[in-house]
Amino acid sequence: MRDEESICRIIFQINLERQDMENYYAGRLTRFAGLSEDGRRVVLPASAFRPFVTESGVHGRFELVYQLTEKRIVSLRRLAPNSD
Repeated sequence: MRDEESICRIIFQINLERQDMENYYAGRLTRFAGLSEDGRRVVLPASAFRPFVTESGVHGRFELVYQLTEKRIVSLRRLAPNSD
């Protein structure tokens, strides 16, 4: 049974250019970092963004749900693509 108090949700915007993803696939990058909408630092394995890669990279607003005690990602979903 899952302890709901150990589940955390973070909303963040990310703009990873094509070159960032090429560096990931070449093994030069393993993680991406940014800030959430409420100012928390977000560091994720680059592989978490694989389902969201387009020809221009990874762009949009995302929701991360993670389990604090086990330090694992429960889900990562794109809420909306960037409008620009």
